Amino acid sequence: MTKSDHKIFAAVAHIAIFFEVVGLIIALIIYGLKGKESQFISNSAKQAMGWQILVLIVQKVVIFLTMGTFLGGMRMGIHPLQGFFGMFTVNGLVSVIFIIVAIIGAIKALNGEEYQYPLIGDFVAKI
Repeated sequence: MTKSDHKIFAAVAHIAIFFEVVGLIIALIIYGLKGKESQFISNSAKQAMGWQILVLIVQKVVIFLTMGTFLGGMRMGIHPLQGFFGMFTVNGLVSVIFIIVAIIGAIKALNGEEYQYPLIGDFVAKI
């Protein structure tokens, strides 16, 4: 496998975040099948999996918290659509931030650079 192929597999592991849980499985498959062939692919796939797990956890927490605001607002007489759109705005902003960081990881991988995600990069690198 050429160095160019290594970069592509690493970038796909990062960009798989667009497919949520399926993206996590894609990164896991890349790690399992190609991680032994290249330390670069192995590190990139591990970083991507760690980031995607963090994304799934944070999104569920944000949805839970904003859903409570939505339902609580309905009980207090706030129009339901106000809370409903607020719920999607917060979740949407969080998702956009996570996706932008994953795109940065994919770009770094295509350039052949190692990338560690914020918050979890050091922890995942030690695994």
